Amino acid sequence: MRKLLLVVILLAACSSAPPAASPSSPPPPASTPPAATPPAVTPPAGADWRVLAEDLWLGEAPFAVQAALNAEQLATLWAALGRNGDLPEVDFDREAVLFLGMAGSSSCPEQLTGLVVDHANGRVYGEWSRQVPPGAACTDDLRGQGLLIAVPTEVLPEGRFLLSLRQERICPECPDQVLVER
Repeated sequence: MRKLLLVVILLAACSSAPPAASPSSPPPPASTPPAATPPAVTPPAGADWRVLAEDLWLGEAPFAVQAALNAEQLATLWAALGRNGDLPEVDFDREAVLFLGMAGSSSCPEQLTGLVVDHANGRVYGEWSRQVPPGAACTDDLRGQGLLIAVPTEVLPEGRFLLSLRQERICPECPDQVLVER
């Protein structure tokens, strides 16, 4: 029942697609792209983040966020994401790693267009957009669309902050918010 509820919420939040035919479809197997292949997601000019890995999905949670503030936490997150191979290079003296994860239609993927850092309220969340051609229909499959990004710690709030997938919660039971203690 919970998986069905998550799929209904996913479809309502992310697309106008018809209900999924197979709500419990597992994510495709993750594979590590070759080191020489640049990520398909390019941060906008002036962005304070860089993409470490993309097309990610964390377990069975269609919406999830996590943070890694050291190499051990990154190794744990990397394994949870089903990634094989070497960990991405991160300078934890100057960077934190954030996972902003979601699953959605493979024909209408979401793109991270910005990372909002709200120092006054101690929040960090992603801004997303989706380009759907007029008259096009989104498929009702679920594909990992999450990103693992490195963010300079100097731009993040000091101490505790709330990391969220989006400005507003997607659903009360989704792990789309986590309190991060720096």
